[in-house]
Amino acid sequence: MHPSDLKKLKREIQQLKGDKNLLSREVQQLTKDKRNLEQQLAELQAPLAFPAMPDITASVNTSQNLITDAAPPEPVPAPAAPQPTTTLYGPVQEMPFVEERKFVETPLPQLALMMTVNPRTPDQASFTLNPQVDQSMLIGDGLSRLQQFFDYDMPAGRINAVAAAAPGQLRRQAGGWQVLTRARLHVR
Repeated sequence: MHPSDLKKLKREIQQLKGDKNLLSREVQQLTKDKRNLEQQLAELQAPLAFPAMPDITASVNTSQNLITDAAPPEPVPAPAAPQPTTTLYGPVQEMPFVEERKFVETPLPQLALMMTVNPRTPDQASFTLNPQVDQSMLIGDGLSRLQQFFDYDMPAGRINAVAAAAPGQLRRQAGGWQVLTRARLHVR
C-alpha cells in the first residue's frame, strides 16, 4: 500500500471516529429528549382530580327546627394512574407492513424501527428510526430497504449517517402494523 493511501485511510478512520462520537452524543440527547417528552405527555394525560362534594341530605325537624346530616360523605376514589406508553422494536420489510410477532422490547441494532403505542389509542402507533440501529447496516444498500417506511433525500456523495427527523404513523391490522404515513429521515 502506498504511504499516501495509508494516510488517506487514517484520515477516513479519524473522520469515522468523529462521526461515531457525534452520533453517540445525538443518540444520547434524543434518548434524553424522548424521556422528557414521555414524562410531559404522561403529566398531560393524567386526569384532573377534583375533590368530591359531600352528599348531605338535610332533614328538618319541624318540632325543634333542627337540621341534621342524614348521610356521611363518601370516600373519594384515587384517580387511576395513567398507563405508560409501550415502545417496541422491529425490522423493516419489503412491504409497508410488519407482523406483530416480529416486534420485541429490546432495541437490537439490527432492528431499524422503533414503535411507540399509546394505551389510549392501542390500534395506532407512531414510529421512527431505532436510535440503537447499526448505522453501517443502513449506509449503502441498506438505505434502500427503508423506502417502504421512511422518506428521505439522498445527499450527493458519500453517506456518513442516518438519523430520525420526524415520526410516521402505523395502524394495527390483522396480525400486524400497516404504515399510514412514512417517517422522515435525515441522511448526511
